[in-house]
Amino acid sequence: MTASVAEVKRAYRRLSREKHPDKNPDNPQAKNEFIQITKAYSVMTDPVSRDNFLKYGNPDGMDSSYSVGIALPKAMLEKDL
Repeated sequence: MTASVAEVKRAYRRLSREKHPDKNPDNPQAKNEFIQITKAYSVMTDPVSRDNFLKYGNPDGMDSSYSVGIALPKAMLEKDL
């Protein structure tokens, strides 16, 4: 969270070499780990995304929680059907 962009780049290079799927053919999770490392790198090196992530916990800059409702006719909700 407090790492500089240069520190993030160094860590990304080290981790991407270590976790690359081509270097870990026996690990079925290697591809997912590599994708997560790459996404984290892109968020932490983009100033806007990083600021949003630090403020809101989401690189898109908004609260990630939302609710969905379904409107049903009143007749369907009545028990006397």
